[in-house]
Amino acid sequence: MRIASAALLALDVPFVEQFAHAAKTRRASDALVLKITTEDGTVGWGETLVRPYLSGETVASTLASMRELVPRLVKESWHLDFTAPTPRARLAPVTLALDALLETLPLQASVRAYTGIRCALELAILDALLRRAGRELADIMAPARNEVIYSGVISAEEPAKSLKIARQLKQLGIQHYKLKVAPGTALDLVRDIRALIGGASLRLDANASFTFEEAVAFCQAIESSAIDAIEEPLKDATPQTLGALQTKTSIPIMVDEALVTPGDADELIEVGAAKMLNIRLAKCGGVAPCLALVEKAAEAGVGLQLGALVGETAILSTVGRWFACAVERIKFVEGSYGTLLLKEDIGRRSVRFGHGGRAPALRGPGLGVEVDEAVVRKYVVADSEP
Repeated sequence: MRIASAALLALDVPFVEQFAHAAKTRRASDALVLKITTEDGTVGWGETLVRPYLSGETVASTLASMRELVPRLVKESWHLDFTAPTPRARLAPVTLALDALLETLPLQASVRAYTGIRCALELAILDALLRRAGRELADIMAPARNEVIYSGVISAEEPAKSLKIARQLKQLGIQHYKLKVAPGTALDLVRDIRALIGGASLRLDANASFTFEEAVAFCQAIESSAIDAIEEPLKDATPQTLGALQTKTSIPIMVDEALVTPGDADELIEVGAAKMLNIRLAKCGGVAPCLALVEKAAEAGVGLQLGALVGETAILSTVGRWFACAVERIKFVEGSYGTLLLKEDIGRRSVRFGHGGRAPALRGPGLGVEVDEAVVRKYVVADSEP
């Protein structure tokens, strides 16, 4: 397959309600959606979100990277190996070509890894290849289960509002909760939410906001509240400081911001810095790198969460759903808010999870998403066109 054209579109889709955590308050999705058209007219769609504090990429730099890549992207011949025995091996021809392509990008001191743009490219190429072959994601990754259970996330708000959100989630039958916390979060709020949700699972996410001393004191104070994990607790974390913190608390530490590449996972696992990994498609570079992280976690006996970046639209939500269906080791799943968060989603089929956080596998040609291009165009604020 050869690509005839590719355009990366920067969106600004308003949220129904703002979403806050220790690092940022967001009121709209800044998703980047990639449309590729092959020489025979097949269209493939991909998506990513970029965060400077993760990969170092920004919306502006990613659009510029796309302009750099297009002349070389259209010269490649793309294919999958459907006869290979494993998902990673089936993806290998795309993985090798794509990684070689990304190595041609100019080095930027601010960019840690080109994982954001890699995700958009990989998904769009997969979508087009699968559609041309009359195939779907199940032909790459077979399902291990037919539905997943999503977590409800309680954003960082005043205690009264956080409790209100928790009550609303409980009415929806949510079984897994995640509470955004920071050094100023009242310990009573954690205890009140635990009392409210009863025996449901509860995780905390600090978004890299605590000093080491603050994290030790906080974790030890709430250990009796049956916390399943605390996610990325330390500011300016290193594998060594995360490992040291884990020796001070019985609450499992989950890494997120500290985990972008497979190399990060190797270092974190080696020093015992994490009992859980939070992998995200956009953060980690797409399906193939996330599969590599799954294998590393399995070898080390480390738990897994499939996370989502705030503002993901139907493309990433659908692929994330299928990834979670295919990888049974994933314990917690986030995302798939659709129009619970977005004023309007770009897919023709709803991706919202249902009562209890339950959601079925979303199957269909290609990635399984039918993109409404009219909706996409409505929210475009910039693109990669010269």
